[in-house]
Amino acid sequence: SYKGRSRDFLITERKRIDSREHLKAERTAARADTFAQDVPQYLKTIPSDSHRRNAAGYLAHWTQAFADRQRDSITELEVKARFAEIDKAASTKNHIRRELFVFYQTMNGRHGYNPALHLKAVRERYQDARALNYDVIERILAAIQPSPSKARLLVMAYTGLPQTLIAKLRPSDLHLEQKTIYVRPRRKGAGVEGRELPLSPAGVAALREFQRLSAFGPFQNRQLVNALNRGIKASGVTVPDGTRPYDLRHSFLTEVYRQTGDLKAVSKLGMHATLEQTARYAQGAVSERATKAVASVPRFAATPKPRTARN
Repeated sequence: SYKGRSRDFLITERKRIDSREHLKAERTAARADTFAQDVPQYLKTIPSDSHRRNAAGYLAHWTQAFADRQRDSITELEVKARFAEIDKAASTKNHIRRELFVFYQTMNGRHGYNPALHLKAVRERYQDARALNYDVIERILAAIQPSPSKARLLVMAYTGLPQTLIAKLRPSDLHLEQKTIYVRPRRKGAGVEGRELPLSPAGVAALREFQRLSAFGPFQNRQLVNALNRGIKASGVTVPDGTRPYDLRHSFLTEVYRQTGDLKAVSKLGMHATLEQTARYAQGAVSERATKAVASVPRFAATPKPRTARN
């Protein structure tokens, strides 16, 4: 007990305790693992192989910056500065941000130190959708040998579902006799609730092939990229540089709008949270429609001859 002790004694004792705690903290820090050493421990807590691989890729951006640092020594300002330097699409940057948040939450607990707690998500700027002509798409798909990857590309081309939702499909979600499919909630952006969507005959055929080849479950996007590139090479078609599997989704939604002009229907089929997202698909369709409309006007069919000046 310190009752009755002098003021000088209490000050000296306080300094001694502070010094001891400081030394204890230094020793703890010296024994603590670095950020790079903590990451493998965190990854062991993730049961899904595909999620674990994705998490490792996202955390690599942080490991590159803070590899030798103790995780609790990394400040919010340092995290914000590093995040601003990452040159990736908004959706990818948001995955990188969220993975750091979950990493700290897992390692330090829900109420523990987390420098990613106030790191703001990046708002996605929607670019114009890139659509391919379906004559080209069908030639590419015909040139690919049957495989689960081809079945997934078929589903993208004839339902417009993105890779993430295709990976979530379960056999019980397919109601092919009724020509409908249940699509699970989409987490991208503001998020969209799950819904039942109609299928075209081509969509039903694509999902029957998907079902036949048991293409259910998670997969890597590079598998689709490789299959698509093989189809492009084998078919001999000309496509824009950087053509990717996601362009099949763009093609489906753009084609629906081109044929119907119904933006809300496209939004529903595309599992979009806002019409702002859907408007990208309308722009591609309107551009072609406007071109045909201008060319069909008789007055604009030929360039008028310039008048000569009278003397």
